Amino acid sequence: MIAMACGLLVWTFLCLGKNLTDTVVTRQQHALVIHGPYRWVRHPLYDSAALLMMAVSVIAANWFLLLTGGLAFALLVVRTHTEEEKLLARFGEAYRAYMQRTGRFLPRTRATSIARL
Repeated sequence: MIAMACGLLVWTFLCLGKNLTDTVVTRQQHALVIHGPYRWVRHPLYDSAALLMMAVSVIAANWFLLLTGGLAFALLVVRTHTEEEKLLARFGEAYRAYMQRTGRFLPRTRATSIARL
């Protein structure tokens, strides 16, 4: 599980490149990244962090780590709303279309995509 989380984390960083920021602000030179893990989910960085926290909690057999990881992920979920508002403001319809075909944290299944039509 740690290997998967670290692999996803590295892949995400490689795909983001210079688009990586530590805030929800989008810069003028940002590009909309929709390749790599972003092809399936809009926030693979948060997915990899959650997976890593879960793996460390299981290895350490520590419920407190799992609880803190869950709370940290909950804060990231809240953050995504602001982040996505900024991305919609920056990229407009391109980001809206991207939102329609990808899940926020989990890939959309074909049935989910069809049901949304």
